[in-house]
Amino acid sequence: MFGQLKVLMLEDTEAHQALMTHMLGRVGVTTIALASTPSEFFDILEQRGREFNSFIIDVQLGEGQMDGLSALKKVREKGIDYPAAVVTMDTNGIDYVKSYKLGVTEIIDKERLYTEGVIESLARGLLDKVVYSSIGRGVAMVVPVINEEISFLPASDILYFQLADGAYSIHTYLEEYKTVHNLRTYAKLLENHGFLSVSKNHLINMSKIEALDSLDQTVTFYCDPLNRAIPVAEAKMAAVRKVLKARKI
Repeated sequence: MFGQLKVLMLEDTEAHQALMTHMLGRVGVTTIALASTPSEFFDILEQRGREFNSFIIDVQLGEGQMDGLSALKKVREKGIDYPAAVVTMDTNGIDYVKSYKLGVTEIIDKERLYTEGVIESLARGLLDKVVYSSIGRGVAMVVPVINEEISFLPASDILYFQLADGAYSIHTYLEEYKTVHNLRTYAKLLENHGFLSVSKNHLINMSKIEALDSLDQTVTFYCDPLNRAIPVAEAKMAAVRKVLKARKI
């Protein structure tokens, strides 16, 4: 499914290297190179950088090593803009805004790697960016943003669509985009890409949901720097629970 991805992985633990390589293989990713240290990562990039189009980077590396985000920052300074997914044992110490500005598509707690659909979501986010940057289509999904000009966003970048005060908008972790398309149009476009209408005012990317608060009837997102809580209509609670149950949340 995601065979177009060519991944360079920076991960210092052999067990997690093996786990992620196996799980990526299950979703069709067969080109994977492994680096255990930042210096090895930089060496592979210097020697074979054009063989890859994406990164998977562990944040906490071995003692005395620079962390994975610092390594990614150095790569960006060299002008290499491959999309990157970040994995970590602890998301609490990560600056989400800085990470997303570095081109991180997803921040994943390593405990979630065992959850159904997480690796597929990681791969889809990377591939959407790869295809988007090459102005192709492939199996990735791009979403039109139509206002005074027409532009496109990778579907995996989007957290939710919103109708507020008669205006439609699209929200990512860091940005908000105005659009003239209504929620019904986007819901039809994205019905097979993991989006769900949770009220008349919100269409949500369910792969980004961290939790459902049944008392407040809201959903929250993984690693959201703004800590947004989106209301869920009573009639949609069962559908949201069903999706999250399938993901074992």
